[in-house]
Amino acid sequence: MKLFSKISKNITDEVLTASKNTENDTDISSKITAITDSVTKLIKKYTLIPIEKVVSGFAALMIAIFVGPALGALGIIAVVRVFNNYVLNRYVWISEATVGVIFFIIGTVLIKLAKRSGT
Repeated sequence: MKLFSKISKNITDEVLTASKNTENDTDISSKITAITDSVTKLIKKYTLIPIEKVVSGFAALMIAIFVGPALGALGIIAVVRVFNNYVLNRYVWISEATVGVIFFIIGTVLIKLAKRSGT
């Protein structure tokens, strides 16, 4: 309820400010336009801008969720290919075994952590 009373108070203040700014103007349409513009800006401040922030954060999260693992896999593939082609020309099995051992260790640690947490 505090939010609604704050918004109501701000709308009232904006209307009063806009009407005071247009006191010298005798044209009623310019007064109405100024008041409508100030109320529209205030409503946008409390509704549209927070929604835009939430939606942009959600979009960034979705991009990170889907693009992150793909970039990780492509990075691992690139490292293995570089080792196979430039470092260990004749001994490809060494780089393949190294990557396998690294993944084995990571998997073992993750399984131990999962069992320890009870899931």
